[in-house]
Amino acid sequence: MSFDLNILVIGQDKPSEFVSGIEIINERDETLRYVTWSFMSSVQGVMYTLGTTEDGLYNAMAIIDTDFQSPKEYPYWIQDQDEISNLTPIIVKPKYEEDVIDLLKQMIDKSPIEMIMFMTRYQGGDKEIVCGTIPFDQFILDLKSDRILFNTCYIIKKEKNASIQ
Repeated sequence: MSFDLNILVIGQDKPSEFVSGIEIINERDETLRYVTWSFMSSVQGVMYTLGTTEDGLYNAMAIIDTDFQSPKEYPYWIQDQDEISNLTPIIVKPKYEEDVIDLLKQMIDKSPIEMIMFMTRYQGGDKEIVCGTIPFDQFILDLKSDRILFNTCYIIKKEKNASIQ
């Protein structure tokens, strides 16, 4: 199994360089858009994937994890048990938590409309699930509380009076 951690900087015209201890690939260097995720893939901007390379393989398993056994919350409109089984919490490993949050801040600042899309996925569960806009600060609180789910796309926006910390 492998994990993907994808971020789309909405409205960005060309890739940016980011300062981070995490490896970043942009879609100009590698195809990152998924046919099964038509909504996120159709939005104009630059897609990035975050990961590390171990044993010649690039993925996000060193950065994020999940708990397949934990009780979980999921969007109320999802009723299919197969879909629900693929909605597990994203757990950012402590070693990378600060880097991930800092990268999200940098990326949201690169968007001309101060919005990004965030999606992690693992094999299986290619049903497109999109959660509408969520303020950055709330997204970070939910991420730290294991309330952000794999195989779900989140639209994150910077609030004008927010204190992104």
